[in-house]
Amino acid sequence: RSNESRLESAEVAEFRAIFNKAIECEKEIILDHRRQASRERQANDATRLRDRTLRRENRLRKHFEELTEKFKMEIAQASREERQDDDAKRTYEKETRERFAE
Repeated sequence: RSNESRLESAEVAEFRAIFNKAIECEKEIILDHRRQASRERQANDATRLRDRTLRRENRLRKHFEELTEKFKMEIAQASREERQDDDAKRTYEKETRERFAE
């Protein structure tokens, strides 16, 4: 009886050890899944941040290009007006000289 009892106790102890090992493995699997999910969230966050940064950068670049074009047009307009003023001044000076020459 005693041998049988010891054998049963050994089997129970072995089962308990295997069961505890299985629980530890399950815990490790769960932790691995959590770590993987965390890495995926971090990667997704980094991707979203990169995408937002690129969109913001593109908006700023477009705005800068629009301002640059507007500035170029204003400079061209100012240059045309200056040439017109110079032409008008030369015409006035020429007409004034001709009047005095008469």
